[in-house]
Amino acid sequence: SCGQKVKTSEYGYKKRTFTPPDSFETVPLNSVLKNNFNNGSYVVELTNQHKTEFSMFFEKTTLLQELADGLLKYLPIDISSLSDRLGNVIFQIPVKAIQTRTTLLSNRKSIECKIAWHPNIQPRDLMVCGYQEDDDFNKDDFHIVHCSKTSESVTIPFNHKGAYRLTIWDAESELTLNSLAPSSFITTIGFSSNVMVNEQRELYHNDGSRSTVPLIVHSDTRTVGDKQRRNTNWSKVRIYENNRGKLRESLEFVQYNPKGKNKKIEHEKALLDIRSLINKYGENGVYLWDPYLSPNDIVKTLFYSKFSNSTLRAISSLKEPPTEEKNSINYIFDKYKFEFESYAPEMKIGIDLQFRSPRNNIGWKFHDRFLIFPDFNKLPMAWSLGTSVNSFGQEHHILQKCSDARLILDAFNELWAEIDKDECLVWGSK
Repeated sequence: SCGQKVKTSEYGYKKRTFTPPDSFETVPLNSVLKNNFNNGSYVVELTNQHKTEFSMFFEKTTLLQELADGLLKYLPIDISSLSDRLGNVIFQIPVKAIQTRTTLLSNRKSIECKIAWHPNIQPRDLMVCGYQEDDDFNKDDFHIVHCSKTSESVTIPFNHKGAYRLTIWDAESELTLNSLAPSSFITTIGFSSNVMVNEQRELYHNDGSRSTVPLIVHSDTRTVGDKQRRNTNWSKVRIYENNRGKLRESLEFVQYNPKGKNKKIEHEKALLDIRSLINKYGENGVYLWDPYLSPNDIVKTLFYSKFSNSTLRAISSLKEPPTEEKNSINYIFDKYKFEFESYAPEMKIGIDLQFRSPRNNIGWKFHDRFLIFPDFNKLPMAWSLGTSVNSFGQEHHILQKCSDARLILDAFNELWAEIDKDECLVWGSK
């Protein structure tokens, strides 16, 4: 409007998509769309091809969380889970041609869908598609019903045993006019009450303090509405989500329990699992976080990476079994540095390693042990080791893939930024 050109990035065009409103399932894009509550919206997107001006958010991901929290104070826009959309231009076209309302009929076996056209839109024939699927994504029920332009409603013969989905399709314009995300009707409400009793539990602590714990007892559970006996949905209470053998093979869940076997042999076998993960996911970097980490532990793990000059980072608290005269942190720093420098040059070929530790009130203590891959196909991955590398496989512990890898990586990077000082560097290859 001011007659000046606006410099933009190089954009790619993404074909229009239809974004339904949220139900009890959340549609990620709705966190940035405006009031996508009713029928849904069409979205046309210009995608930022390179995102160079947003590189800071990918290099230091905590900045994205700070930006998202700051925006939410003023606007109902949450970008924290949509980093892939940073720098894009989104055009939202809400569907206003019709309004719909669904009702569960009294026979509990059918759903009525009423359709009202906008006054400025000429009514036309529509197709209403409805289906149900179970928790394993199998289609239980599927119906397509023709709705003529003179009809005000259609009936879908569902058995109301679970969530249903509806899509209203305008064949003439080849547009979706409504897409109802998984939805359901409330037929039963349960009330449970608890009663606080007169007696309380008194706790006495070694420091002389005392705490009181109020006690409650379960009183009653009442049901309002459909009181028919409901059978247990066993698909929701499966004992295992995955086969243990498959998890062991993929190293997503491994239980180590030597049970009196030769611990040295079991230790070497278990280290093979760590090396396998490093050589599968560590092309773009491997971070090792262990309070007892020593040069020998690093050689047994990170030095086995087959990826030349992959970024290797290790954080230790330099904990060692204390001795009477050699238990200072300065002694361990010097000892570990000398140990690395004594390695033959051929051991360090292709090694890009920084080994750091909190020191002199810089950084903080930590306990957990993690193996982190900061960038595998543009996403982080992390494993909880369950014990330190020096005892890996020798006692009972569990190696387990973590679901919140990004948060673990953020925690590692936060400590790393704190100790990224010369006095905290135990040894660096460059």
